Formats: sequence, C-alpha cells, structure tokens
Amino acid sequence: MRLHVTAAELDALPDKQNFLLQRKVVYEPVVQSPDGLVKSEIRLLYIWPKDTARPQLLTGLCRLSRGEMIGVDFNKDKDWVGGTTPFFERKAGS
Repeated sequence: MRLHVTAAELDALPDKQNFLLQRKVVYEPVVQSPDGLVKSEIRLLYIWPKDTARPQLLTGLCRLSRGEMIGVDFNKDKDWVGGTTPFFERKAGS
C-alpha cells in the first residue's frame, strides 16, 4: 500500500485496469484525549427494509487514529486509537 503515489509510478503501471486509485482523505484531529487531539472517522450502516420509504440507521463505527491514515498499521505504539461505537440521539417520534 502506498500513500503518496507519484505520476511517474502511475504511468509505469503495465496493467492500469487492475488498479483502483482513490483520493486520500485528510482527517482533522478533533477528539480531545488526555494528551492531545485524535482524528476520527464515523461510518454509518443503514438497512432499507422492503416497503419502507427510507433507510433506517442500524449502527455505526467510529475509528480513532493518531497516524497519517486510519488503520492498524498507522497506529502502532499509540494510545487513544482503535474503534468504538458512536451513540446517536433519537428525536421523539422518530
């Protein structure tokens, strides 16, 4: 896995159709921990039951990171990293 791919490296790929290039997301450190700010990513899982007008939120996953990216390889020997479940406030009647 590469984080900082150059144009020359992309041009040198012999089988470009077998690769997927995505723009890197820059996460902002916003969660306050006892020893500094931590980056956070929240993923939401929805289900859309048949015969319903809209999807329903099933659960979420919150991932915390101090590394360049979110993931285990970027957070070795760091604290306040990993995953947790976010809580959602439900409005009355919904």
